[in-house]
Amino acid sequence: MSEARGLFVRDATGLVREIGFTLGALIIICHTVGLGWQKRAFQFSAMPLPTEKMWLGLPPIFWAFLLGGLMILVIGFVAGLVTATMPRSGGGYVCISRIIHPFLGYIGGWLIFLAEGFSYGLIGTAVFEAIMLFYGIAGVPITMNADQLAIGGIIVVLIFGILGLLGVRLYGYILHVMFWIPAAITVLFFAMWIAGALNPSIVARGVEISMGVTPERVVEVAVELGMLKAAEETAFLPALSYAMLGAFWAYIGFYHVTYLAGEVKEANVKIPWIVLVASLIIVIIYIAASSLSAIAAMNAYREKFDIGEFTFFQAYSYLSYAADPEKVRAAIPEFKSAWSTGLASMIARGMGLDWVAWLIALAGVLWLANDIPPFLLVCSRVFFAMAF
Repeated sequence: MSEARGLFVRDATGLVREIGFTLGALIIICHTVGLGWQKRAFQFSAMPLPTEKMWLGLPPIFWAFLLGGLMILVIGFVAGLVTATMPRSGGGYVCISRIIHPFLGYIGGWLIFLAEGFSYGLIGTAVFEAIMLFYGIAGVPITMNADQLAIGGIIVVLIFGILGLLGVRLYGYILHVMFWIPAAITVLFFAMWIAGALNPSIVARGVEISMGVTPERVVEVAVELGMLKAAEETAFLPALSYAMLGAFWAYIGFYHVTYLAGEVKEANVKIPWIVLVASLIIVIIYIAASSLSAIAAMNAYREKFDIGEFTFFQAYSYLSYAADPEKVRAAIPEFKSAWSTGLASMIARGMGLDWVAWLIALAGVLWLANDIPPFLLVCSRVFFAMAF
């Protein structure tokens, strides 16, 4: 019995319980909110679907975020409850190895490490992709090829890797700074989407300023490059299934404070509620952002075809993530890929608020970069737990 207790329910780890409710919630929100509501909302709307086939006139990605969000609220709360019964750093590794089998916990630990490591490099590169896109929309032409983006990603990885050596307390301070600045600016995102939904002319003006073409021209090019033909083979449920992939990808990290359970104050009480509250905030952000940005883009331009109505939203998504990039660039030389925050920046420029476009660029980049500290915290705690 004493041997089993030493193996499975260690009393001390040397870790200090200094993560409170707020920091625990920030770890989840920062880990999760990044590319999902900015890029995925358009990227996983690339399967063209006539407006008439959409439930309540809203794109499949909205419904994917809603349905996926309901699932993660339940799963996250249950994961929090399970972790609360054995609040040790290591999260899923500890729970799986104790409840099911140590070998499966070991495999799960390595899988989460690989997932976080992949995401670390992906987000590092995406930070520079966002800089190029957002500041390009704001009026500063920045061009980077794939090699330069990769080098930029390596620089980001090195910077945060060095900061990671300084401990949880410093990372807590960094997370607060990297969260509250973009969180405050995010109010402007929603203000721009709402303004665009109510006044389509400012969306059209912003698109023309940023890309040198009208929303109507974007739809024309999408039709020329096969959007209608692709739409003939698309139904709502397949489009929803495709969007669900993007939604679950965007929700990755919704319970990852459980991996730091050994450092959460009153973990056996607080962890389930930290996960639930943070997840609820993320779900609200995702469904609000995906619906408002889509409505703003849809209202910018609509056109009836034989197979149904298509809007700037469907065309912009299709050209950004489904059409041949070289043909798109040939037709629209100043084309900029569809991100929901990029659309907000375009609307700001359409309103003559260039300073807002600059703030949106700053916040959009920070929302990506603040994913990285939680990645390192999760990876290190998984290995820490496995070492025991």
